[in-house]
Amino acid sequence: MKKIFILVTISLFFGYSQLYGATYYISNDGSDNNDGSREHPFKTISKGAEVAQPGDTIYVLAGIYRERVSPPRGGIAGAPIVYMGEPGKRVYIKGSDVYEGAWVKVSDGIFAADLNLIQFTDDCYVDNANPFKVKIILDVPGEYAGITLGQVFVKSIPYKQTNTKSKMNSTAGSWWYENGTNKVYVHFRPQHSPQNTVEFTTRRRVFAPHGTQLGLGYIHVENFIIEHCGNQFPKWTRETMQAGALGLQSGHHWVVRNNVVRYAANAGVDCGFLWNTNEREGPPAGWEWLNQVRNNLIENNYFVDNGCVGICGGGTEVICRRNVVMWNNTQGFPMENAEQGGIKFHGCQNGLITENYVADNFAFGIWLDNQYPHTRVTRNIFVGNTNRGVSIEMGEYGYGEGALIDHNVIMDNHPDMQLDIMDASGCLVVNNLIAGDKRGALVTQMYGGDTRRSDNNAFYNNIFCNHTEANISAPYPIARAGEQRFLGNLYDATTRKMHINNYTDQWQTSPLSDSQLYSRVASDAGTSVTALTTAGALSTKLVKLNVEEWQSFWAMHTNTEHYDSDAQVMAGLTAEYMPETQFVKLYLPATVTKRLNSRWDTDYKNSYGLTETESYPGPFDGLQAGNNVFRFFTEPLPILERSKLPGPEEVEEPDMPYGEYPDPPTPPIGVEVTPIRIYPNPVHDILTIEHAGNWRLSVYSAAGQKKHEKNQLQNTESFSVVDWPQGFYFISLQSPESSDAGEIMIRIMKE
Repeated sequence: MKKIFILVTISLFFGYSQLYGATYYISNDGSDNNDGSREHPFKTISKGAEVAQPGDTIYVLAGIYRERVSPPRGGIAGAPIVYMGEPGKRVYIKGSDVYEGAWVKVSDGIFAADLNLIQFTDDCYVDNANPFKVKIILDVPGEYAGITLGQVFVKSIPYKQTNTKSKMNSTAGSWWYENGTNKVYVHFRPQHSPQNTVEFTTRRRVFAPHGTQLGLGYIHVENFIIEHCGNQFPKWTRETMQAGALGLQSGHHWVVRNNVVRYAANAGVDCGFLWNTNEREGPPAGWEWLNQVRNNLIENNYFVDNGCVGICGGGTEVICRRNVVMWNNTQGFPMENAEQGGIKFHGCQNGLITENYVADNFAFGIWLDNQYPHTRVTRNIFVGNTNRGVSIEMGEYGYGEGALIDHNVIMDNHPDMQLDIMDASGCLVVNNLIAGDKRGALVTQMYGGDTRRSDNNAFYNNIFCNHTEANISAPYPIARAGEQRFLGNLYDATTRKMHINNYTDQWQTSPLSDSQLYSRVASDAGTSVTALTTAGALSTKLVKLNVEEWQSFWAMHTNTEHYDSDAQVMAGLTAEYMPETQFVKLYLPATVTKRLNSRWDTDYKNSYGLTETESYPGPFDGLQAGNNVFRFFTEPLPILERSKLPGPEEVEEPDMPYGEYPDPPTPPIGVEVTPIRIYPNPVHDILTIEHAGNWRLSVYSAAGQKKHEKNQLQNTESFSVVDWPQGFYFISLQSPESSDAGEIMIRIMKE
């Protein structure tokens, strides 16, 4: 007993909290009949998951693992179950399989593959295990009508799905699915052919507990490349429950670290509330889903090139830190099909989103939707996203009770605006650089038929510049739009770039006509409608003010000094973001002084426990007149070239132009072409060929050297390739019975 006491004391003194258990090893060369030791590893991650108990580690060696991993249990506090990819190596978990069947040539560059030759093993869903047979579910299908959840990759490059055969016929690098025959027609790019590696998505999830196991906790997932996943668009019906390629499944105390999650049909990772699942067997009756999701950590990952969203979910006290989130919403879903974004959170409470690089998504940078109390979005870069860099929607809070958006760079996103707050209250927008395109920040009240409001928002100590139309546009404080507060902001021009809009109860009956808006704003701003008309300041649902008029207007609508009373204006103020270095260049025509933060103690500092007593406008310290160049992150995040992976370059598969691909065999009249399966591909040791015909076999290296031959194959033929060098090989199958049957060529890869 004394010895145990001493060990625990030392452990606590040094801050170690994890209890270490067994380590199970996984290898492509292993067997699930082994004991999981380093000398005798398992073959599948799923086998490791099956035996692992709290405190255990599943250590996965370099390789490609094609399976759905569904942890049957979680860990406990101090003893998580850790899934660890071999550090410094590439460990793939893929929701796809290499197509090993024969191809039928339809026309030049267009070939058909038979999915009846593929096994779809992830069979647990309310609709279908085959993602090609499941159509995407959207509120407004439009041009996406008929699109499925299937995916096709050639040389690891995603090909684009079309919803008609004619579109596929006219578009190289595309494919079309024929439901009646269960065939995929692929229009190869000129440099590609069926001799290249072609992967079809065969699983709906890649790493996620099953529906009967919602709410597992204390699971770590580290150092994996998770890709290819036929998951559904993330909505809120049972069929569309948020389901990432990597899914926490309403889990708690997960750690997701140092992974790449890419090429999911829709969502990369889900970390939020699930009241049900799209699986046939869901959670038990009385499942307490609302309070389960908490204390998840998502850090140092890449979420890139996912079809709809990189990270979706929310929960309580989630930390999302130092992730690279880029090029998501590759399917290009428009706004009417909401949920797309780099990050899309619902019900995020006391969350922390910090030091992330969220750029070049074909959607919102981050979208906080439907409640966000005391969630902080701080020290992130949101740049180059095709929709708003930051969007906040649906939440009713007092000052300092909603979201804190502070010390971010929000630049060059949606051409219409950088940040918007819609039907949302209690947001604090503090010490940000907001720059680029038409408008900096837009506050609106769109829904008029419910209790949601747009008020109690505050903009303190921000820098607004590079906007062609407006620095800020805020609604006239009437009906469900109320007081907004402004203080200490720095603007780039004295022209009329401060707007009062009439987007109040916009989708119902607005309480003000345009003429009423003009007269009220003119009166509140200490001017006249005639003067505003002469200045060209009036347009539909909008009045454009200069900074002095803006200050006078808000002085009429607040009982505090928070009417931008000390706003500073600098004509010629500009900002530039340099993505190659992650530097921000800021040109200040004059000196800027620090502002006392103590003026907003009650609704800013005290709410978030901040200690700064004063600060410059914007997210940087030490501003000086002239050019200022800042490195935003202390340690720059390693931004990758698109489609590249971290770590050393792999040997790239060579192109195989379809012009050099032989025509498929034309069987004699009355002779039926039988299916051929060649597996595994890639192969490590034993290659197997299954067929029902009569074939002569030859295998050649990429250099043309004959490696193996046999005149008469058995229906199931296996042979060793263990001594062959790594690389690409070509299998030639010829019919000895008829020269008219031609030759079938199939490419394999030896790893």
